[in-house]
Amino acid sequence: MSGLTPPGPPLPEPVPESVPGAAPEWSWTPPPAVPPGMPPAFPGGEAGDEDRNAAVRDGLTTLSVVVAWFAVAAFLGALVWWQVTPLAEYTRTRDNASMDEEQLAKQFGADGWFFVIAAVGGLVSGLVLGLLRRRNPILLVLLLGAGGALATFLMVQFGLMLGPNDPSTMFASTPVGGKVPLQLKVDAHGIWFLWPITALVGGIIALWITEARETSRLQHAAAYGYPGPAHAVQNQR
Repeated sequence: MSGLTPPGPPLPEPVPESVPGAAPEWSWTPPPAVPPGMPPAFPGGEAGDEDRNAAVRDGLTTLSVVVAWFAVAAFLGALVWWQVTPLAEYTRTRDNASMDEEQLAKQFGADGWFFVIAAVGGLVSGLVLGLLRRRNPILLVLLLGAGGALATFLMVQFGLMLGPNDPSTMFASTPVGGKVPLQLKVDAHGIWFLWPITALVGGIIALWITEARETSRLQHAAAYGYPGPAHAVQNQR
């Protein structure tokens, strides 16, 4: 019994020899890189969050640009409207006020000039904003309609501020034979929709110009053998 050797620790299991040229079973192959312009493999990953944040920032920037643009355009339009519109005037009588035929003809001047300024301003606004902020066409169309409505409201308010006061508040202090001008305001409420309509028309024209340029560029590239975006993504795969 004294000659027996006590049992030692268990020996480790033999490791199988690797076959030359063969990859081990536990090896991990990394996923292929996402080509530029393709959505990320994991929508909830970091790349997807960055894309959403960029889209939100771009939308907020577009909103700020549109609001600021139409506010300034409405103020400038009101200044022009105030300068070019001949306002009709009442003549103070002993017990009332009257207006002759010449002054009656001027009553439509405010509506006519508002129509011209709103048509030109809305069309130019839609064209410029459509060419500058064309990344999200649906958002742009919605903002152009809302911006045109904002410009109408602001231009009417600026016109009331720049023009004369309410004639009813001036008759008492006006002597007989004196003139009391009308306020600078819109009587035909149908032209209130002109700013939004012309802004949408200008935006649609701008989007059509952008699409036509992009189509022409792709056709030119295809004619000279340059790979388009679809070929580039396919080659990267």
